[in-house]
Amino acid sequence: MKKVALAKVFARPLEQLNPERALAEAMRQHRQDIIDVQQDQMYSGVESTGSPIEPFYSHFTKQIKEEKGQPTDRVTLKDTSSFYNKMRTKTTQKQTEVTSSDSKTGELVEKYSENIFGLTPANTNTVGQWVKPTFQKIIKNQLK
Repeated sequence: MKKVALAKVFARPLEQLNPERALAEAMRQHRQDIIDVQQDQMYSGVESTGSPIEPFYSHFTKQIKEEKGQPTDRVTLKDTSSFYNKMRTKTTQKQTEVTSSDSKTGELVEKYSENIFGLTPANTNTVGQWVKPTFQKIIKNQLK
């Protein structure tokens, strides 16, 4: 009679687990949610630190935005929507980063800081709550 090492039977699926890859995949599955939260945060005039996006609009810019019916009480980084529409995520096993392929991105980062990208702790927590069930499902599938 052949002996079966139960420890090996139960350990084999665990050895195949790759939580980093599972998390990266879960983040990819929620990329549009992440972009939506990033855009909402920007439109609220808030950078990743939770501080207002500064410097504030000049008097001239406020006049133009008023003519377009756009908010002037905060910096939204939204004028023609091109910057927002070209937002993308880049996910590695370590992090997910939001950026924009719009030609004005470098200029905006230089003027307002790299903190225009990234989520506040509260928004990060919100995204985490959305990603968690997806991550758990992927891990469960890895155990099959």
